[in-house]
Amino acid sequence: MGITTCLKHIYKINLEKRYMHMENLLYKNDVKESEIKKERKSVVYVEPKENSYIKVKYFVEYLLALCVVIALTPVFIITFVLVKLDSKGSAIFKQKRYGLSGLPFTLYKFRTMVEGAHLMQDEISHLNEMEGGKLFKSDNDPRITRLGRFLRKTSIDELPQLFNILKGEMTIIGPRPISTPISDYEKEELNRFKMKPGLGCIWQAYFRRHTDFKLWMKTDLQYVESVSAGLDLKLFFAIAKSVLLKKGAR
Repeated sequence: MGITTCLKHIYKINLEKRYMHMENLLYKNDVKESEIKKERKSVVYVEPKENSYIKVKYFVEYLLALCVVIALTPVFIITFVLVKLDSKGSAIFKQKRYGLSGLPFTLYKFRTMVEGAHLMQDEISHLNEMEGGKLFKSDNDPRITRLGRFLRKTSIDELPQLFNILKGEMTIIGPRPISTPISDYEKEELNRFKMKPGLGCIWQAYFRRHTDFKLWMKTDLQYVESVSAGLDLKLFFAIAKSVLLKKGAR
């Protein structure tokens, strides 16, 4: 085993232990891991796309995520505390999402909504601005906390997903993992699961203020079909620019 591999595993173990310990202190887990494991055995399996570039991409983006986690340790700690103080509830939000090959996993985010927000969604369904009805998005969502709006605007709420990357469930550039059940996708749309989900993709770079679910799926399929180093670099800088200009998610 090489030195680089050893260091990678040591950093991963130490960092995951450190932050998962903090998470356990601040968060009561509503995601039943046993149910996710059970679903992974019955889900429609999508054959992953594989080539030499994708292997290098996953490894390089893993190392980049590791470096960012180390560099932003103070930001993680401060945000943990602020979210906890801002409103009642956990500091970390966990939700079942679907990733590579259509398999479910637990996604991490800093909580931006009031406690029990998922129980209120039926009451505010009329506010949904996402066409197609398969996903809820609204600029006027009353469940979002005051701090939550800032975290979303700056995309700080997405930082815990770096740990999803360290766990091998996500990557930096790739189709966003969403909670829409696999059964709700059309057959062609399932091809978006041929690659690991990412922090951002074509949609987040250029169309994140749009409300057309079909367009979102179309851009994901376009990415999977034409993934390359050039495209990844272009999307990385476009998304970074969007974050710096505070063109955050809804």
